[in-house]
Amino acid sequence: MNFWQRKLLALLHDPPCKAYNLKEHQEIADSLIQNAELDVKKAKTFFYKVCDHIAAAADRLIFPRPSILKSPFHGDKDSPYHHTLGEGTLIFKNSITPEKAEEIISSNQPVNYDYESVEDQSFDGFEKRIGKDWAKFFIHWRLWKKFVSKEDPHLVFSPADTRIPDHTIWTHCSITSALQGCTEIELGEADYQIKFQFQPAFLLFQLGPVQEFIAQARTTKDLWSGSYLFSFLVAHGIKAVTDRLGPDSIIYPALLDQPLFDFLHKDELYCKVKTLNDNKNLWEEEVGKLSYNSQVLTPNLPNRFLALIPYNKTDIITKAIEEKIREELNNISNACIKYLKKNEIYWDERIEERWKEQLQSFLNFSWQVYPWKNIETTMWLLKQLPFEDHSADNLNKVYDLSRRIPRSDLDPRNYKNENGEIQFDTKNRPIIDNPGFCWSAHYALTDFLLAGRRNTRNFSFFGDPEKLHSRSGVPKDMYSGKEECIGDEKWQDTLYEKLPRKFKENERLGAINIIKRIWDEAYLKEKHHLSHEGFDSVPDVAAYYWGKEELEKCTDNDTKAKIDSFYELIQEAFNKKDKEQAKKFLIEESPRLFFISELKREIKENKTKNEASLHLEKNLLGSLKEIQSRLQSEPTPYIAILAMDGDSMGKWLSGANAPAFKFQLSKEAKEYFEKNNDLKEILDVKRPLFPSYHIELSTALENFSVYLAPYIVTAYYGQLIYAGGDDVLAMLPAEYALSCAYALRKAFRGDPSLVDDKLFKGALPAPKNQWGFVSLNGEWEGWKRKINIPREYHLITMGKNADISAGIAIGHIHSPLQNLVEEARKAEKIAKLSPDNKGYGKKAFVVSLFKRSGEIIQWGSKWDHPSHTHSEEIDSEEIDLPLQILTKLEELYKKKKISGKLPYRISELTSPYCLNKKNDDQLDDDIKQVVKNDISFALDQHFLTNNEEDIKLKEDLFDSLTQYLENCSRLKDFLGPLHTFAFFKKKGDVL
Repeated sequence: MNFWQRKLLALLHDPPCKAYNLKEHQEIADSLIQNAELDVKKAKTFFYKVCDHIAAAADRLIFPRPSILKSPFHGDKDSPYHHTLGEGTLIFKNSITPEKAEEIISSNQPVNYDYESVEDQSFDGFEKRIGKDWAKFFIHWRLWKKFVSKEDPHLVFSPADTRIPDHTIWTHCSITSALQGCTEIELGEADYQIKFQFQPAFLLFQLGPVQEFIAQARTTKDLWSGSYLFSFLVAHGIKAVTDRLGPDSIIYPALLDQPLFDFLHKDELYCKVKTLNDNKNLWEEEVGKLSYNSQVLTPNLPNRFLALIPYNKTDIITKAIEEKIREELNNISNACIKYLKKNEIYWDERIEERWKEQLQSFLNFSWQVYPWKNIETTMWLLKQLPFEDHSADNLNKVYDLSRRIPRSDLDPRNYKNENGEIQFDTKNRPIIDNPGFCWSAHYALTDFLLAGRRNTRNFSFFGDPEKLHSRSGVPKDMYSGKEECIGDEKWQDTLYEKLPRKFKENERLGAINIIKRIWDEAYLKEKHHLSHEGFDSVPDVAAYYWGKEELEKCTDNDTKAKIDSFYELIQEAFNKKDKEQAKKFLIEESPRLFFISELKREIKENKTKNEASLHLEKNLLGSLKEIQSRLQSEPTPYIAILAMDGDSMGKWLSGANAPAFKFQLSKEAKEYFEKNNDLKEILDVKRPLFPSYHIELSTALENFSVYLAPYIVTAYYGQLIYAGGDDVLAMLPAEYALSCAYALRKAFRGDPSLVDDKLFKGALPAPKNQWGFVSLNGEWEGWKRKINIPREYHLITMGKNADISAGIAIGHIHSPLQNLVEEARKAEKIAKLSPDNKGYGKKAFVVSLFKRSGEIIQWGSKWDHPSHTHSEEIDSEEIDLPLQILTKLEELYKKKKISGKLPYRISELTSPYCLNKKNDDQLDDDIKQVVKNDISFALDQHFLTNNEEDIKLKEDLFDSLTQYLENCSRLKDFLGPLHTFAFFKKKGDVL
């Protein structure tokens, strides 16, 4: 049996319905192996069972024999599925019978395909890849779970071990297959005499530079282009590994359902695998029929990945990764050069030399390979690491307690044994020799060594030292400040003259930033037929919400008539076929024209100054002004950049934030350990990092970045620039930025209250304790044109114990975009700083408001604050006070209950109290009491009360403001929501 057949055997060694029929699971597995046209007898010989045992030891606690400890699994409240990362359970609405589970698994096995068109391939140092066997394995890995989820989404969460139901059988089989990929065989002279060689190793790879390169941007497209270029290159580096070892060899990030990874297999795999019944290829039938263009083009791969590889292939694999990434960058470069020449941009040897020199110096490669060692050596090495997270102590406790299980209860599979007899050491303790037990230690050592390598990385001279004189006095790239401009000023000016849509006048750019501008058209569109739906300009993003919220939802008939007249004028001015086309052009394609200044500019660029055009311009401007006057509203000329980043992600990735065993064990397992005084200590021990934790954490981040973040940002009228797991960068209308940030946080954590979100309606109701799972509403209109997801499909997310912080930079629509991105990143970092360093201690956000006058207002807050009122109806003890205050102010303003001057009055009354103190922004209890009185006074002045309902509204606002005040230690943070509201409303006053 060849390499890919052996991997498929490993993938099929346990049936996905095993939890529902433990007794007959081997017979079911045999039938699935036969369905895949593999020989069952050979399977028992060629499958290296040690891989199964290692995967199990890595994922689970060492349990007593199954006859001693059994746990039935039904997925109900008595035996729920536990969230892999802790603090959450998934309870299935309807139970499933063993017979039904088996039928669904078997009928959805992807076997009815023709693989003959898939070509064989050869890779140095590896046996020849047989196309049909590779394809059969790949399709099982990629589509089987997807097919099952369509029929019964709950089977996606079928546990691998019912005694600790916090990881799935799917991930267990995937890890087993990855370990099988680290196995080499030697065939003996007789049939089925096989020697196995097995030495797994972790490969941790990182590509740079990232953040500084992405931030070098003038437009939204620049931000996307830099982000996507790195995702694209990392994807090719990952593929260099998976081509040789399989997609399950990548532990982090998750590749299952990863759109870009799928796309890279379109031509060599999906388009060549045909269905037997109607001869359709898989790309058309399953993968490509989704709206993949937008998903493929969303940057959501991190610049770092973890792989499980055979140690003796280290040099071959790492060389292949670097070569593949450089090859792809060169392909992109060559396509860009061809594109420039095609557009009559002058090219000579000097320009090409500088171009290639900068390209060669662009990327930084860092990697570390660590071969797994025996348990004794590994645990000793782990103790030497300068960590403060007690990971070594936790692993030692588990090791010690696992050897205290009563001798009569021991399971031989978990210990060193000879012919089924457990071996004991000199202290009469059972010997644990399974290297999977030390998965967490292997990763910790790999990560530590990579960090050391990156801190001592090589620094090469930029460019050729002998040609330094040729660079003297040459202008630098205006965005990076590092590379010299390509060509002289005349050459750079030609870029603008020939490609005015790509470049601006007087820009000075190096090779990489030129590539950033054109590679989407020169390479992605030309070679891969990938074309982004479009990039809204900053003014477009700022104004889009106004057309959707104010014009489309207008109910006043007279105003609606004026709006229709405006559409007709737009139709005439911009040569649209009819009024509906004009409406679409205005609201969906050019919402910036809702700004008077932008409308004037557009008319100027599209019309000659004759009498007719002047008359039309006058009518257009007059019509828009009248509509805005009638609505008493106009779009806010400010834009927000939202930067979000997961808190303590290093600890999550290392397993330092893993849950204690008592939260993950089944009821029966918990009772077993509680009854034994020598073992019950295990319940409070943190679960050491395990492979399914790695995979599910990665899956949670992928689910957030692929399925949730893009659609939440869109629901809030924004444009996603980047979503790389826990890292989000988006551009939004200023007034929607904080609300969107709250919604993204709920999605990131799998907060059950996401269903109540004002604008995002893609989630279904969930039980109040079902944190960490987002149940998708497959019937939501927002999904239908994008992804084909069945109703009630549960996405695992990071869970209640995880959190995320945000920075929001708000500036005028004509502010330099690069500056706003930089300020948003700074604000996000301040949110993470400790209070001692004038930060907010994570689980927080910071808002920076940049006025055109140059004044900067910065404030921040924790996301939630303790509520002063509790009731049985309110489950959470924390409330989103800053957002509540902004929302209430907006609603009261629209109802003409408050004046736009209210925030200024409160600020005017309270600011003097802190001016003469050493820490002039600090609030003590005495000052807070006085501030409460001033809030009451200001509300009496600026709140219009006509009846008892108005009085209740005023009291409600007073309660929210004073509750928030109690939780603020700095005056600027208390005034922040008020200043932000005033920032948006300063042009109008309703009283």
